[in-house]
Amino acid sequence: MLAGHRVDMMLIDTHALRPGKQGVQDIIALRTNFPRVTIVVLVGDETIFLGEVLESIAHGAISKDDHPQALLDLCTWVRNGCYGFWISPTVADRYLRRRITAHTLQFTDQERRVLQLLDLTNKEIATDLRLTVGTVKNYVSVIYDKLGVHSRAEALKIRG
Repeated sequence: MLAGHRVDMMLIDTHALRPGKQGVQDIIALRTNFPRVTIVVLVGDETIFLGEVLESIAHGAISKDDHPQALLDLCTWVRNGCYGFWISPTVADRYLRRRITAHTLQFTDQERRVLQLLDLTNKEIATDLRLTVGTVKNYVSVIYDKLGVHSRAEALKIRG
């Protein structure tokens, strides 16, 4: 779609991406094929998957809940040729709250890894982390207890 067009910035709605790691792979493919295009991810309150992975594949993140001025600020940032990672105030707030929650709950490194992959099935998590499905189930149970939730959907909402 982009071939033959001059595009400076691409705003990608996370709902348009495939779930989990496939969505990340989609953004990596776009970045590889169009290295000069600034890629910004538009996130909803339930789909904030920031951290090191997003920071390494996209150039910024903005929330659907942000004030319209945030989008104008982002466009100005791109137009002025700024580099780095741009993050809107709403996304920054949610991201920091999630990080503080995770730190406060004192998840182990392995629990954090499982939590980051919680949008996958237990079998997929087990494969990715080279664990047994039973071990993953145990980690998921501990994560639910620490978050005070009873379902994967609730845990994902808190994780953001």
